[in-house]
Amino acid sequence: MLVFIWNAFGDQAVRRAEACVTAAWPRSRIVRLGAHPAKELRRELAGCSDPFFAVLAAGDAAEPEWFANVPAWLASLDDQEAGIIFQPEEQIDAPAAVFAAPRVRLPEIPQLWRTAAVRDGTPPAFVEQELGPFAGYGLIEMKSRLARGWSWKTVRSAAYHPASVHQRFPSWRRYAREWELLSPLLGAQPSDPPPSGNPLFTVVICSYNDADYLLWAVRSVMVQTRSDWELLIVDDGSTDNTEQVLRQSPLLRDARIRLLRHETNRGKSVCLNHALALAKGRWLLELDADDWLSLDCLAKLADSASAAEVEAESAVSGQDTGVLVADHVEWQERADRSLIPARLQRAPDSIDVYRLLDHPVAIAPRAYHVPLLKRLQGWRTTDPYGGRLYEDVQMLIRIGRIQTIRRIPAPLYHRRVRRTSVTQRNKALYPVWHDWMAASLASDS
Repeated sequence: MLVFIWNAFGDQAVRRAEACVTAAWPRSRIVRLGAHPAKELRRELAGCSDPFFAVLAAGDAAEPEWFANVPAWLASLDDQEAGIIFQPEEQIDAPAAVFAAPRVRLPEIPQLWRTAAVRDGTPPAFVEQELGPFAGYGLIEMKSRLARGWSWKTVRSAAYHPASVHQRFPSWRRYAREWELLSPLLGAQPSDPPPSGNPLFTVVICSYNDADYLLWAVRSVMVQTRSDWELLIVDDGSTDNTEQVLRQSPLLRDARIRLLRHETNRGKSVCLNHALALAKGRWLLELDADDWLSLDCLAKLADSASAAEVEAESAVSGQDTGVLVADHVEWQERADRSLIPARLQRAPDSIDVYRLLDHPVAIAPRAYHVPLLKRLQGWRTTDPYGGRLYEDVQMLIRIGRIQTIRRIPAPLYHRRVRRTSVTQRNKALYPVWHDWMAASLASDS
């Protein structure tokens, strides 16, 4: 049998699992999986003739009795069962046990998989690029993907001892928080387009050389609990393999997604204006190419938009709502590009535009009322940097002077904080832009 060892806990743990397998199944072929298991899995399974394969985590241990019973367990599977998840007798069933401190219990991964279910699945198995920085969760995502057409058998065995039951992780790694935030997205599947009608939301991703991040952002839109959206991806003259990644991804087959391309890099504001001219939705939501949406982002934005309309009609509010904002989770990017969930960043309950100009803060998500954006003629590009910087502050200030900015007190967005981002690299340029914006406000008065 083909046996994969998932390197979750280091090389020493891998060797322990390999020794355990070799002693019981000396003729098995063992393949180590690294931090990005999808490519290795696809390659090995392409030529695999075995009807089943095994996946063990590094450090897992099983007694001879477990190996001896595997053929009988496999023979007991129904035709629609994709494999078997083994639980030790001491396993706790409650979901709260996942990543419980101080020990971290990893999500359940099947140990025995049906080769045909994985290899012949639609959409294809182990689409690593869609998971972006979380490619290590490829097995978890595949299990969820197969759940649409397959079920899993669960077997308790005192002869199987997963390493995750006793494994400890450093507290700074924050696996508990990571799994809490990621599990809804990893378990969700793309929604079907609504039967007809214009979308409520136009989601816009402006991308420049973000091929490594982009598909995770796209996927977060596709699995939204609300399906009346369109997605416009503006490739702003990327020189990496962005176009190839997008063209080859099955995600782009969705009719709600349109790809726009600039031959040269023109800046964020030009991209947003291009998308605005084509937008069919009533609200335009910005999504940075290296960020992603919470699963219910659009649903909660829609609820808030409806409430705002009711208040405006009943004169409860003196102004129409021009922007919907909410809280977001910051993820700190490390040198190896891995992400650590850092903190919850709350949007201000009310925004004083002059204070925002003097003390800019990151506010995301931002969903703008499209008729208002068009009345304002979109984002200005006459600033000292041609609309390439601080376009978010610009539009929030311009709208905040004339209409309400409505906050939703919930984390609906995930924002990557990296040292190499445009914002981080250009902090010293803000004073010049500040003076330009202040002069613009004065001339608009």
